[in-house]
Amino acid sequence: MLKRTVSKKKITPKQSTAASRIFAIGTVAASFVFAATYEIPRSAEAKAVTKKSEFHDDAVKDAYTLASETCPKYGVPSLFVATIIDKESGGRPDAIRFEKSQMERAKKITRNSSEQTMYASSIGPMQVMGWWAPQFGMTWNDLVDVRTNVEVSCRIMAQCMSQARGAKSEKFRQAAKCYNGSGPQAEKYADNFMRRLTAKALDSLPPS
Repeated sequence: MLKRTVSKKKITPKQSTAASRIFAIGTVAASFVFAATYEIPRSAEAKAVTKKSEFHDDAVKDAYTLASETCPKYGVPSLFVATIIDKESGGRPDAIRFEKSQMERAKKITRNSSEQTMYASSIGPMQVMGWWAPQFGMTWNDLVDVRTNVEVSCRIMAQCMSQARGAKSEKFRQAAKCYNGSGPQAEKYADNFMRRLTAKALDSLPPS
């Protein structure tokens, strides 16, 4: 979730092979690119869709729909979660961002270097950090599934909302900061989030 610019660098064949096994999607080989965002192998369901654009459009719609249906059950307003999706990935189900600063945390979860990379990555439309997965009894590759990604994200947001204090606008700001992490970067994230949230709220008003 922390926004970092990383150099474009293909991972080694060894890492690519390991990743494809982890995803377990038959004979489709994974080819990851460590850029600001790179694509992951398609799920078994997605492979049935032949055109990438069709898969992308449907899955993006899925992410927004699932989030608007799921998050309010945890006390997270639809407008809040829609703004998070806009900022994190634009709804892309194949969005993955490697966060080098999270590697130390990932190393506490596994000794496997390839898996450490994924536990140190933000995954899916909600850009959930891989290291959250064990806290919900999952592994990082469970977060590739859009429905699971959304569900976990909603639960994280609910935790953040419950910890926030003050007026509603301040609570939203604190929750957004909590969702992103901590430090100066999270402060900037929260400020940007509030600008987006305000714009989205105004856009939803009926014409004057």
